Amino acid sequence: IGIDLSYRLIKDSKIYGEADKETAFDTLEKDSVVKALQEEENGFVYVTYQGQDFYIEVSNLEGI
Repeated sequence: IGIDLSYRLIKDSKIYGEADKETAFDTLEKDSVVKALQEEENGFVYVTYQGQDFYIEVSNLEGI
């Protein structure tokens, strides 16, 4: 995962308040495009989407 690079979701994906599956609070739709803010941590990456910042699972992203 590259900082400040954009990634597309390959499937509907839960989003998290922390890099922890216990903190899911919403879902982002497939094909949404997010921008990475931090390096991968425990299989999660901190991203921004339409002014909101949260964690998402790296395995749900593909580079564009």
